[in-house]
Amino acid sequence: MKETEKKKEVTAKSITKQLKEVQEKNAKAQVANDKRLYARYKKQIETAYGKMETCYLDTAVAIHSIYQQQLYKLDNYKNIYDFAKENYDISRGTCSKFINICERFGAINENGNVIGLQERFENFGVSQLGAMLPMPDSLLEQCDCKMSVRALKQLCEDYKESLNAHQEVIEGVESDVVDSESVINTGMNEPIETVVDVTDNKTFVCQASTFEEFAKLQDVIKESFEDVLKKYPHAKISVDIIF
Repeated sequence: MKETEKKKEVTAKSITKQLKEVQEKNAKAQVANDKRLYARYKKQIETAYGKMETCYLDTAVAIHSIYQQQLYKLDNYKNIYDFAKENYDISRGTCSKFINICERFGAINENGNVIGLQERFENFGVSQLGAMLPMPDSLLEQCDCKMSVRALKQLCEDYKESLNAHQEVIEGVESDVVDSESVINTGMNEPIETVVDVTDNKTFVCQASTFEEFAKLQDVIKESFEDVLKKYPHAKISVDIIF
């Protein structure tokens, strides 16, 4: 009887071991299959996203051309934002971003029209360029088309923080009533370049080359302010003149 029980015990252990090995094997196979699917889906997204970026650029160029030549007036729209929203459900912020991308990074032909991106920015996507809009020209030199949008935004944030730290140093020196000439010698009073963040939903950017063009923005600014007040009744509007 003892020998029979021992054989049964060994058999039970062996079966348990075999079941465990099968489970581990299945788990490894599942992980391997999940990795294959993950890689395939990521590739699918990257391909689709690349096509979307091309579509976004084409849209941006077309929007800018209609804006620049004021063609939206042919359909009795007051501004490009109403035209884009009503016809294509493009928000005011996105429309503004498209226009600013073309203004800053666009390649212009002999007729003054944007026909695409400047050569140095051709490999950047619209999302990347949107993140680069607040950057001064000096910071653009550090941007690479292989950088993610998150990395580009972080680069911009780091730059802003360095400016703020620099400004705090200047204010600290001024509060100590340091002679202005000595401040110049230390290089502390270098002008700080203004950064306009158009990727923030709370920021709306308009551009004008002449005072007359600026005056024409009155209706757009008024409508934007009214839209803000609907959502934030106690909001205040700030207008910065950047040149």
